[in-house]
Amino acid sequence: MILLKHPEIITVVSQHGRPDDGSDASPFSNVELFAPLKSFDQWPRGLTKEKLTEQIQAEFQNELPGINFNFSQYIQDNIEEAVSGVKGANSVKIIGANLETLTKLAMQIRDEMRSVRGVTDLGIFPVLGQPNLNIKVDRAKVG
Repeated sequence: MILLKHPEIITVVSQHGRPDDGSDASPFSNVELFAPLKSFDQWPRGLTKEKLTEQIQAEFQNELPGINFNFSQYIQDNIEEAVSGVKGANSVKIIGANLETLTKLAMQIRDEMRSVRGVTDLGIFPVLGQPNLNIKVDRAKVG
């Protein structure tokens, strides 16, 4: 409803959860909204995509406090995700067995990177651990 209040947005399509094939580390709570835009010549004079994004971000924060949102181009987002392995153009990957320790390290790194000039839209992509079911087939017994 928030997005559709903006006449520059044609429609909104939502995708919930994560892929069944396990190719994406997104949690089951992941929600992606696709909002195609009208051509810029149909927008009010002076309104840019950056200004529209800022308006929508403020409305989201007002209506849904505590939830993080990011804005990206669909194809660009998919390419960046394929290159970096996460939802973002650049990433720092921390690998280990203890999720609590990984989260603390991620927050420390994020806080340090905030001081780097030129870094924008900085955040942590939380990985809560994904349940997996591994089945090993004994081919001799199945045959």
